[in-house]
Formats: sequence, C-alpha cells, structure tokens
Amino acid sequence: MAINSQCKQSTIQELDERCVSDESTSLLHTPLSELDIAISKHDTSETYIHAAKREAKWIASSSSLTTLTLLLEFSFNTVNVLSVGHLGAKELGAMSLGVAFQVMLAMAPTMGYLAAMDTFCSSAYTASRDKTLVGFHFQRGIIAVCIHCIIIAPVLWNAEKIFLLLKQDPEIAHFAGLYLRIHILSMLPFALFEATKRYLQAQGIMRAATIVTLIVAPIHWINSYVFVRSSRFGIGFVGAPIINVFSNCLLLIGILLYARNSRATETWGGWKLSSFRNMWVYYRLAIPSVITQCTAWIFFELLAIGASYFGANQLAGHAIMINSIGLIYQMSNGLGYSTSPRIGNLIGAAKPRQARITSDVSILTSTLIGIMGTLFLLFYEICVSNESTALLRTSSSELDIAISTHNASESYIHAAKKEIRWMASSSSLTTLTLFLEVSFYTVNVLSVGHLGAKELGAMTLAATFQMIIATAPTFGLLAAMDTFCSTAYTASRDKTLVGFHFQRGIIAACTLYVIAAPVLWNAEKIFLLLKQDPEIAHFAGLYLRIHILSMLPFALFEATKRYLQAQGIMRAATIVTLIVAPIHWINSYVFVRSSRFGIGFVGAPIINVFSNCLLLIGILLYARNSRATETWGGWKLSSFRNMWVYYRLAIPAVITQCTTWIFFELLAIGASYFGANQLAGHAIVLNAGLCIYQISNGIGYSTSPRVGNLIGAAKPRQARIAADMAALISTLIGIMGSLVILFCGSQWIPVYTNDPYVTREIAKLVPVVCILIVNDGLDAVLSSILRGLGRQKASANIFLFGFYICAIPIAIFLGYIKHLETVGLWWGACIGVLVSSTLHIIYIYLWIDWKDEVRLCLLRLKANSASDTVDISV
Repeated sequence: MAINSQCKQSTIQELDERCVSDESTSLLHTPLSELDIAISKHDTSETYIHAAKREAKWIASSSSLTTLTLLLEFSFNTVNVLSVGHLGAKELGAMSLGVAFQVMLAMAPTMGYLAAMDTFCSSAYTASRDKTLVGFHFQRGIIAVCIHCIIIAPVLWNAEKIFLLLKQDPEIAHFAGLYLRIHILSMLPFALFEATKRYLQAQGIMRAATIVTLIVAPIHWINSYVFVRSSRFGIGFVGAPIINVFSNCLLLIGILLYARNSRATETWGGWKLSSFRNMWVYYRLAIPSVITQCTAWIFFELLAIGASYFGANQLAGHAIMINSIGLIYQMSNGLGYSTSPRIGNLIGAAKPRQARITSDVSILTSTLIGIMGTLFLLFYEICVSNESTALLRTSSSELDIAISTHNASESYIHAAKKEIRWMASSSSLTTLTLFLEVSFYTVNVLSVGHLGAKELGAMTLAATFQMIIATAPTFGLLAAMDTFCSTAYTASRDKTLVGFHFQRGIIAACTLYVIAAPVLWNAEKIFLLLKQDPEIAHFAGLYLRIHILSMLPFALFEATKRYLQAQGIMRAATIVTLIVAPIHWINSYVFVRSSRFGIGFVGAPIINVFSNCLLLIGILLYARNSRATETWGGWKLSSFRNMWVYYRLAIPAVITQCTTWIFFELLAIGASYFGANQLAGHAIVLNAGLCIYQISNGIGYSTSPRVGNLIGAAKPRQARIAADMAALISTLIGIMGSLVILFCGSQWIPVYTNDPYVTREIAKLVPVVCILIVNDGLDAVLSSILRGLGRQKASANIFLFGFYICAIPIAIFLGYIKHLETVGLWWGACIGVLVSSTLHIIYIYLWIDWKDEVRLCLLRLKANSASDTVDISV
C-alpha cells in the first residue's frame, strides 16, 4: 500500500508506516488450500536473532509512545485527586467512590469492548485488499460502546440512591452521585477517543494519541487547579467532573482531526448499516475482554476495600503502593497496547513466525521492566526509610544489648556501598574458582571426545551417575558448614569452634564416602541392569572405580575451602586452582590424547585423582600458613557428639543440591526424545546459561559466609543489607547476561555450532533461557542467603515444590501434550525456577525476622558445640 506524500514528511512516522504497510498480503482473498503456500511465501526467513532485534527496535519506538499516552491519561485522575484533596476529606472520599463505581460499570467494560478491535482491525489491515474493512470494524467498536453507554447511563444517574442503599454516608453519597451525573457526559467522548486510538494503532499510527494527549494534558492540569482549587475562579467539587468532560471532548476532537489528516482516511469507507449485521461475532471476542478487564480492575478495588478495615495508616500505605506500582505497570501496559496490533498485523500478513518472535520479545521486555521496577521500589523504599532507630525491642537481656551495640547505625546507602565493594572483591575470587573447577571436566570431555563416541558416552554416563550419587550429596553435606562455621567465627570468643564444625563437615563427607564407594564400585552391574550398552557400561564402570580414589580428596578440598571462606579467606581456593588447573589441562592432553604418552580412556579418571589430590595438598598448605591456624584446636572426639544437629541442616541442603542437579539431567533426557538437533540445541543453551549462572553462583558462595559472619557478630541489619546487595547484583548480572545471549547470538552461537538446524533450535530456546537465567541466578543467591541463616530446610522445600510439583508437570504438559517439544520443557523449567525464586523472596523478605536470626544462631551453636557456652564476641 502506498504511503501518501504528507506522511513522508516525517522520517520516523514514515518508518513506522512502512514497517506496517510492508506486511500487507491480501490474505483474506487466499483460498484455505493455498494458505500454507502463502505463509511460506510471506513469513520471515531471517534468523531468529536478527528478527528479534528488528522487533525490539519496533517495540521500543512504538511502546514508548503508547506508554507515554497511558501515563498522560493516568495523570488526568491523579491531578484531580490532588485538587479535590485540598477541598476536604469528604469531597476526596466522594470522588474516590465515584471513580471506583464508574471504573467498574463504565470504563472497564468500555476498554473490554474495544479490545476486540485490536484483533479485527489489525488483522483486517494486513489480510485484506479492501482496506475499508478496518473502518468497518471500527464502526462495530463504536456501536458496542454506544450500546453500553445507553445501558449504563441510567445506573450512573441513580448512583446516589445506590450508595444510600449500601449504607454510605449521606453527604459522601450525595457528592459521589453529583460527580457521576455530570461525568455521564464524558462517557461517550472517552469511549470514542479510545476507539479511534485503537483504530489508528491498528494501522501503525502510534503517535496520534500521544500528540493529542500531550496537548490536552497540560490544559487539563491548569483547568484542574483553576476550576477546583483556585480561590478566584474555582467552583469547587463540581469543577472536577466538568473539566473531565471538557478534556475528554478535547481528546476526541483532537484525535479525529489527526485521523482526518492522516493516511487513515484510506481505511474509512463511510458509515454502513451492514456493520450492525452479525454483531454477535464481534461480541464473541468483546465479552471475554470485558470479563478480563473487569476482573482485574474490580479485584484491586476490592483490595482497597479490604485494606480499609485495617485502619487509615494501612489504607494510606496501600494507596501509595498501588499508585507507585501503577506507574511501573503502565510501562508494561503500554508495551501490550503496541504489541497487540503488531501481532494482529503480522498474523493477518501470514507471518506467524514473526508474530511469535514479537510476542517473545514483548514478554522478555515486560519481564525485565517488571524486575527492574520491583528492584527499584524495593531498594528505594529501604534507602529512604529511617534506619537510625534501634532494631531490637528495649530489653535488659545481654543479647539485645549486644545487638544494639554491634549492629550498624550508618546510613543504608553507605553500608550498601561497603557491602558491594566487599562482594565485588570476594565474589570475583569465588566465581573464578568455580570456572576453573568446571574447566577440569570440560577439558576431560574435549580429550575423551577424540577417542570415540562410546568413550565419550561412557564418561558422560559415569559423570552423571557420580554427580547424583556422590558430588551433589557432598556439596549438600558441606553446605551446613556455611551456617555453622561462619556464625561460629564471629559469635564465639573461642575461635576453635570454627575448626570444631570443620571436623563435623569432614565426618559427614567421610561417612558419605563409605556409603557411596561400594555403589560406585559396582556401577557397571547397575548400568547393565538398566539395559545400557555393555561396552559403554564397562567403560563407565572402569571410570568410576578409578574415580573413587578422587572422591575423598575432592570432599576434603571443598570442606577446607568452606572452612577458610567462613573466616573471610576467599583467595585460598582461587590461588590453588589457578596453579592446579593448567597442570590438569596439560595432563589431560598428554595422558589421554597424546600418541606418545597417552594411556587412553583410563587416563581421564587417573588425572582427576591426581588433580584433586593436588588441590587438597595445596589448600592445606595455604591453611597451614594462614591465620586460619587460630581457629584449629586439634582433633576432638566430641565432634561426633550431637551430629544429628549438623545433619538437621545438612540433609535439607543435600535435597536442595540433588533436586536442582537431577532436574536438569531429567531435562536433558526429556530433550533426547525430540531428536539430535533439539538435544544439541538444549545442550548448547544449557552450557551458555551455566556460564552466566556460575557468576551468580560465585556471588552466592561469598554471600553465604558473609551473612553468617554478620549474624554471628550480632549485626542483623548489615546482614540484611548484604543480602539485598547480593540479590540486586545477581539480578543485574542475569539481565545483562540475558541481553548478551539474546542480541549477540550471531557471535556466540557459531562458537558451538555452524549447523543451521541446530542453530534454529537454539534460536527457539533463547527467549525462554533469558528469562530463566535471571531467575535462576537470583535463586542461587537467595538459597545461599538461607544457607547463611541456617534455613536449609526452607530452601529444600521451596526447591522441591518449584521443580517437582510445578516445573516437571508443566514441562511434560507443554513438551509432550501441547507438542512444544524442547521449548515446552524449558518453559516448564522457567516456570519452576520463577516459582522457586518468588517463594524465596517471599520467605526472606516477608517471613524472616532478621533480629531473631541472631538468637536462633546462638541457640543452634550451643546445641551443636563441644562446650555449653557460646559468648557474643565484641
């Protein structure tokens, strides 16, 4: 469709219009038998990443306009509230009651009826050669809202009587009824403005409503002051509905003038009586939209009514938070207003793939806006609150005095900056350590992969089996040290209590070794029982038999690492792994791949044993020559006493570790049923996601002992600040990592593969993975915070619910029943992680009393100590 010369004068407008006009396909005239041919002809064939970038640019330009329009419209009522609020409490209450009544009976249904235009007008614009079909559906929207206005006007006219029947204050009922009687005159202009706005947006003309509201809004603000508050010209309460009528009429006149002088005239074919025919088709979409609008709007009105029963302060707090959240919501709402016609345009243009990409980008953008808005509200509220008051109730107990003495009294911002500096230095070390440890396995895979497919399959099978039976439980058992060692280091004058809990971690790890070793020794028989290929079973069993020798050194290295980290010695493990890692890489090539010195497949487990022994020797030498010797009091038989207290924290941590690790293994098994390409795509995006996850995981490993140290030092406020900063940094890292994965696919995907079919599968998974990365990294940090607090049981329950009650059933339903295949499995994982992180946030920020955590910490240490006394250290 040609763009008229007048529209070409604006560069941006020309771009927007061409973007939509290029989608025109006359699909409506295509026989159903040729529909697939039309789709294959018109749908985009460009890569997912390139199409996503283009859609992101389009959404950014259009949604900024729709969001600004919504915020300006939102300001009309806000300014009225500010003006009427100065007249008195009853006037403000009457206006609030009138607005709530009008929203439920008039505005919400109007917006619902017009929502059907988003479907009909947008798809008609690109699917039909007869562009006047858009104007035809515009007329149907007008008919629907006019009928609604006729029905609802008598109800609003008699609103005062209704309020009196509901036992409202007679004076408030009178003012509210008066407000609504006048406001009836604004209903139709408002509805027609909204209908015209959607009519233009369906044609890609997004700026019309924005320009008109930018002109009318300042006039409304001035009128609100002059005719409501002004002592000279003000007419009081009735001025508010009168200026609303005036402003809505101006909006309607403005947008009609804009439409009259735009290319929208091409889609207007005049008034037609045929638009009344088959109106039930329109209502079939409109009525569900009305239900959707009314459900959401009425719910929040009921929420306000519920809050009113808890006193004026809580009602005021509710109102302020609703208003603050409303501002953030309008950004996503504006995104929705621009996305809806865009998807309709693309579906009408026979471009389902591009429409799907648009929806993916919109969902991702909305999620990121919500996360950033939530973090802003959370940390702004904390920063501006008065933090100088005592955190504990006035009490004569020694513990209360200790907490009030030791707890930070500096401003939140200053304390947060200090925690960020500490975290940046410590988490960079722990993250580097994790990457180096992961490289041990990665290098082995690269080396064994050159020996053959069966050898690589056997090693992968063995590594998975060992992870489930030994590695994950080891990490879980040692996680209890994050609680006991870190709190003992700052809570007790007897620093050897840290070494005492270190011994308990060693006892737990050795006990696991005794139990797991026979299972690993007989792994070949287990694999044969599971109907594995005999040759692969033999190689995997051989690998595990040799690898048994590395289990204990690895467990002792991890225990010593946590023992040192609990004392703030973060660099020990990093230095040791920096030395051992290159040795391991060289050995992996020499003893596995080298034609001269290589010993083949058995070289991989042998060099693992050697490297783990080097790690243990290195970290013990570092500990022997560090200040950690002050916390070692020698071996004690008393460390075996009350081990059940240690296991009470350790076993839930084992469940947490195994839950997440096994879940992603099950995800890989599930992806294998959809073919090699999808399995390869799954493996690649999982690996890419893990690279970003390890950064958040490193933050978690440094946060856990930090929180424990501060709780043990009777500094609950500073511990809370440390937790806040860790969650914030993890979220920001997740967002940045997601953006890199989403928009830099052309750079990182070729590193893994050049196969076009695998690349296509990766492109489908990228949007889901981006959402998962943000929440999964946050989840890792939040669970680490709970480890520092000794709340491993809560974290285990949350992970079990999120992954096995939510994620797995949803993944099965979407992947196998709805035939979304690997994408469906990942959506299930994404929802499970989202549920898990949400429950973690609710538990940490709404359930936990940080001041009481100090008391619980001391009770826990006393129950799990060699002696009966644990003193607060100064």
